[in-house]
Amino acid sequence: MSITIGPNFGNELIAAGLAGAPISWSVGGSAAIDTSRLSPAQLATFNAVLAAHDHTKPDPRATAAALIAAGCAIVSTANPGTLSGTYPLDDASLGKITGVAARIALGKGLPLGAATVSVPDIRGALHAFGPTDLENLGDALSDYVAGIEAALASQLSGGATAFPAQPVTIA
Repeated sequence: MSITIGPNFGNELIAAGLAGAPISWSVGGSAAIDTSRLSPAQLATFNAVLAAHDHTKPDPRATAAALIAAGCAIVSTANPGTLSGTYPLDDASLGKITGVAARIALGKGLPLGAATVSVPDIRGALHAFGPTDLENLGDALSDYVAGIEAALASQLSGGATAFPAQPVTIA
């Protein structure tokens, strides 16, 4: 019997406690194991993982990374023409947005007493956010990333939590 190995197989082995076991495979190919280096319990676990394996299931780590790299599409109901866009989700960009949003939440306002702060979208186009809009953006992006992380953790542990959908709407 031939079983095709899919991109999530490594995560399935890790979840089953077989991380570091002498097992090799190629996505789209098949698995090879050195049975002399596996205990009977490990071999039984491997066979159970292989029997339950769905080669069409994507690797949630790759899905999460692709979602982060693609950014988050934001639709602003208050200022759709000026604030709607796709915003980056890398640590540096999120840190700047959430840092200024935290400053606003503490009652300190925007840096240097400005009325707006410019936030680049994923293409580099600048969008002028006022304090309330920036807090809404920071909350939306933080919640979206937290949703990705929660779905990833769930899927890696065998759960079925879906990754969050886009676009995300802010006021």
